[in-house]
Amino acid sequence: MKGQAILSVVMSVLLLILGACSTQAYPPERPFEIEQLLIDDSFFPSGWAIDPEGPFVPPQAPLGGYNSIERIGLNFYVQNGVAIEDIHRFRSKDESAEEFKRWQETRFSQREIDTPWTVPRELPYRSLVADQFYFACAQEGGTPMCRFLGQYEEYLVLFNTQMSPRSMSYTDVERILRAIDERMAHYLGSE
Repeated sequence: MKGQAILSVVMSVLLLILGACSTQAYPPERPFEIEQLLIDDSFFPSGWAIDPEGPFVPPQAPLGGYNSIERIGLNFYVQNGVAIEDIHRFRSKDESAEEFKRWQETRFSQREIDTPWTVPRELPYRSLVADQFYFACAQEGGTPMCRFLGQYEEYLVLFNTQMSPRSMSYTDVERILRAIDERMAHYLGSE
């Protein structure tokens, strides 16, 4: 009788383990590479260019860093400014949604900025494509900057740009954010 109880417990544990393995989330197959999701400098104002080194893979951050399974980034430059687009892919839409909340707290933190993150009156951008998004601007080290975070299924897109009347206006930022939305909609099939 005692042996049957032990066997029953062991079998129950094995079934739980197998059940957990079978429900582990895997991202859907995609007919494109993550690099294809990046925008190019044609959406930027005159004078902006892509970093000559091209796309890069953001490093895996230690101790609670990125949980993404794929990631890519691209820097854009102008004489007195920089913009960065990072795209991260997660195992599932649910995992991406959880990371969105965490990133919103960390990427829009009040630390290391001079002013609170606010949505500028000049650009109350609303994404019609992203599952969820957040857009705001602040002063960092005396430099005005705007940041966008969007969740598109299992992907997170982070776009960050320095603002300057000579190199990047709110109209320019809106054009770039629309390009990000359009690209994600095109590749994820939600146009």
